[in-house]
Amino acid sequence: MLVFDVELAWGFMESVKIDEWRLRAVGRIREVLDSVLRLLQDYEIPATWALLGHLFLDKCERKERPHSEIPRPSYAWFEGDWFKYDPCTDIERDPLWYGKDIVEKILDFSSDSVAEQEIACHSFSHPVFGDPGCSKEFARAEIDKCLAIMKGYETRPRTFVFPLGSVGHVRLLKERGFTAFFSGISQLVKGSSLGRLAPSAFHRYVSSGIELLSNNSLLSPPVSVPEMVLPGLWAIPGSMCFNKKRNVPLKFVVLRAKRGIERAIREKACFYMYTHLHNFGVDSGSLLHSFENILRYVDEKRQVGELQVTNVQELVRSLEH
Repeated sequence: MLVFDVELAWGFMESVKIDEWRLRAVGRIREVLDSVLRLLQDYEIPATWALLGHLFLDKCERKERPHSEIPRPSYAWFEGDWFKYDPCTDIERDPLWYGKDIVEKILDFSSDSVAEQEIACHSFSHPVFGDPGCSKEFARAEIDKCLAIMKGYETRPRTFVFPLGSVGHVRLLKERGFTAFFSGISQLVKGSSLGRLAPSAFHRYVSSGIELLSNNSLLSPPVSVPEMVLPGLWAIPGSMCFNKKRNVPLKFVVLRAKRGIERAIREKACFYMYTHLHNFGVDSGSLLHSFENILRYVDEKRQVGELQVTNVQELVRSLEH
């Protein structure tokens, strides 16, 4: 299963400072999107697209403060207003913060694709739901704002993808009609008391260290079986993130993905790979070539009947019948 997080610069909201090199990668999303879509079409790969609510906008305005209708979190590690990075302008002046054109291209692709493409909710502004500073009121407002915007596009997501893989306020998802949520990896950290109290930077450093060790040692990624955490609500854990990793050759990333697929076949379990569109903004040619290598392998295994390829909701439907 393949999940794309689509978030532009909002994906770095939790940072103390949004680095220029990150923004350069985000700035190339519009260049590489067509190539990514073409590969999915060529190999008939279904995917889940986790769209951030603010990207549906082509402009927003500052009144008393940005998006004053949304309560603010009280993260101990974040200084100032949560929306302090929001330029409150428009897509022409600040295309890294507005993505209506990207959203519409993905929605059009979803309508025309041979393989079923699923549109999922990724919140409105990419907050850290699992942090103690994320109140229920803030979480609810983030979800409701995103759903209201998506309704205007005649889109009703049933899958929620937690930003940074930080799970929190799961009962709200059930109340809002979601049937599945994707949580990312780092289950070891998130399951501990330290992980629940630590800021998002802790999750990122620890998971990055584990990921670096796993990639260089070519350990097989984890595979799993979805778990029903509430009646009708399934938790979908991740297996690996596809991106260019520092000090790790891309061929190792591809090899680990193939090993994860082989393990899923062998153990009759699920392999979930996720990525971000901005991941393709760094060394795009090599990333796209490696990505195609994985898709080709997936297609080969599917053709001989060893592998079933689905998006999240296709999987949920199969689990419920």
